[in-house]
Amino acid sequence: MRNRSTQWTSTWAWICLLALGTEARAWSQEESEMERKLHIAATQHEIVELHVKKGEYDRVLPELRKILELRFPPGQEQRVVKEIEFVADQLKHKGKYDLGHQVVEEGLKFVSTNESKAHLYKVRGFLYKMQGNEDKALQMFKQSLLEEKKRDRKSSFPWRD
Repeated sequence: MRNRSTQWTSTWAWICLLALGTEARAWSQEESEMERKLHIAATQHEIVELHVKKGEYDRVLPELRKILELRFPPGQEQRVVKEIEFVADQLKHKGKYDLGHQVVEEGLKFVSTNESKAHLYKVRGFLYKMQGNEDKALQMFKQSLLEEKKRDRKSSFPWRD
């Protein structure tokens, strides 16, 4: 009887290990896919930065789109948001406000979390403020707050969509 119990335990242990191994391989594949995306994004960042530096503004948005099209998951979206903010800030310093707005607007199409959207609306608000367009800046800052409130509601009531 003990032999059967030992055999069952041994079989169950192997089943668990196989299941964990499959799950570990899936995690490993997800990890390597994320690493691949991060490497691509880092290289694209350098390309975008150099186009801004060289004044090749017509190349900025198409090259930035290559980062956005990597479609980072919501848990990694802040990386994309920071990139958009960086590019918009670089363009602001070059006086290319309209292109900065286009960059942020394009980024808004690729983010899904309220936190990310709130941050990008705030970036647009700062761009408008620097341009002297206070009405538009105010509108963007209010939109940022609306996104933050949506985020707060979701975290208070996680069972809601």
